[in-house]
Amino acid sequence: MGFLYDTCIAPCCLHRTLNEVREEVNRLQEENDKLKVQNERLEENTKKLKEVEGKLEEISILQGQNVDVLVEQVREFKSIQEQVKENLEAKVMQNLISVVFSADSDGDFKIDPEEVEGLKLRLKTIEGVDFSEENFEKALKSASKDGYDIQAFLDVMKNLFDEEVAEEDNIFTIKTEALMEKK
Repeated sequence: MGFLYDTCIAPCCLHRTLNEVREEVNRLQEENDKLKVQNERLEENTKKLKEVEGKLEEISILQGQNVDVLVEQVREFKSIQEQVKENLEAKVMQNLISVVFSADSDGDFKIDPEEVEGLKLRLKTIEGVDFSEENFEKALKSASKDGYDIQAFLDVMKNLFDEEVAEEDNIFTIKTEALMEKK
C-alpha cells in the first residue's frame, strides 16, 4: 500500500503544491509590478524634487546677490546723502557770510550799532537756519560797544560747527533736513 499511496497521493499533492506555488508566484509577480510602478513614481518625484531644489538654490543665490546689491546701494545712498548735507551746510555758511558782509553798509569791515538791526533781520530770513536772537545778543554784549569787527561775527558763526557748544547756546542751527526736502 505504501507504493500505491506514494504514487497516487504524491502526484496529487505535488500537483496541488505546484498550483499553490504558481498562485504564489503570480501574486508575487503582481506585487512586484505594483512595486515597480511605485518605484517609477518615486524616481519621477525624486527627479522633480531635484529640479525644484535646483531652482530654489538659484533663487537663493539670486536673492543673496540682490541683498548684497541692496546693502551696497543703501551704503551709497547714505554717502550721497552725507555729501548733499555737507554741500547744504556749506551753502548756508556762504549765505551767512554774505549776509554779514552785506550788513556792513558803509564798507568799513565793521558792523556799526546802527547796522546790527538790519543784520538781525537778514539773519532771521536765511532759509534752513534757525537764528537765536537772544544768544546773538549775548554774544554781542561781550564785544565792543562802538562797532563790531566783521571777524568777530565770523568767529561767532563758527559755533555752527562746534560740537562742544550746547544746543540751547547755539546762535545758529542749520536745518539740513528741511533744506533737503526742498531740493
